[in-house]
Amino acid sequence: ARYLMALLAEQKEDFKGMFNGLLVAVDADPSNIEARLKLGMAFIAIGDWVHATEQSDALQKLAPEDARVVLLQARVDLQNGKLTAARTGLEKSIQLDPANSDPVLILGALEAKDDLDRGLAILDAGIARMPAGKARQLREQRVLLLAKGNRIKEVEEGLQALMRDYPD
Repeated sequence: ARYLMALLAEQKEDFKGMFNGLLVAVDADPSNIEARLKLGMAFIAIGDWVHATEQSDALQKLAPEDARVVLLQARVDLQNGKLTAARTGLEKSIQLDPANSDPVLILGALEAKDDLDRGLAILDAGIARMPAGKARQLREQRVLLLAKGNRIKEVEEGLQALMRDYPD
């Protein structure tokens, strides 16, 4: 019930109420995976990495093969400078849930720092396997990476394609 109340608060954009509801829900039922995931992501959103790590650690014991749990841990690893572990976690999260664009976005950006073409290839693979609606964010990220790489012609082509495919 507390978790559902937290979700209702979130829908009303009452984020303090959502956060407090999640804390109570997790306290009342420490095995509530959904509440812990949402709470862990809330801690990440506010930059509270200590508490995000606590949620991730607990979730690793409850559901180590859940793609969302693996993604949460990868984000914590990335923040803590554990790049190899973060990459491994992001890749595993993609394998567990190929339809989730979040790990693709993060891994593409991470790889592009060292090798732009590798980062673009990760985004391209994600774009190819996702429906158009879910691929939009990946395509936008692709254009941003191309801009950082000063590949102006490809940026223009990417923007034109985005405008054509998403006129709104």
